Amino acid sequence: MYISDINSMSLTQKVYLMKQLWEILKQNKTSLVSLAWHEEVLANRRDCYKRSGIHKKHFGHYKMLTKRFPFAIYYDIEREKVVVHAVLDTRLDSNAIEVRFSKVSE
Repeated sequence: MYISDINSMSLTQKVYLMKQLWEILKQNKTSLVSLAWHEEVLANRRDCYKRSGIHKKHFGHYKMLTKRFPFAIYYDIEREKVVVHAVLDTRLDSNAIEVRFSKVSE
């Protein structure tokens, strides 16, 4: 499979492919190594869950700044679940962030 094949997939197909890849990786646990940055992302997501709803809303979503990276997590609370919509670089122009969220809601 080539990158061009993946680029031509729908979002649903890409998510399905990721799930399949993850299942394959989980089967071979001994060689699966979690990168340090990924552990931080997971820690930030757990923190997001613990503190869900206390952050101000930006562009229609709650915005939580990550601890170490210059990123912000944009999330919502749906049926007692935290749904992460995006993790974006805070150095981006706010207009670019607004455009990104307006494309998602269309």
